[in-house]
Amino acid sequence: MTVPYNADITKLYNIYGLDSFASALGAANPEEDFVEAYAIQAVTESSPQFKLRLTIDPKGARTVITVNDPDRNSNKFGCVHDLLAP
Repeated sequence: MTVPYNADITKLYNIYGLDSFASALGAANPEEDFVEAYAIQAVTESSPQFKLRLTIDPKGARTVITVNDPDRNSNKFGCVHDLLAP
């Protein structure tokens, strides 16, 4: 697991792009990952048009990651979706 301590560009890319944590803060521990997934899903459901994009440029290969893309962490966001349903 990649943790966000002193995260450089490569570590951030791994956290958001490869490891698929909800956020860099979520990479620190499972509880925080759940809380971050819940918060991101709540914002996404309340404002579906809002896109939280993070641009990372590891080794000159610019990557744009949409943090609240439902396909990015469908298992994680699906888990918290039921908690947000009315």
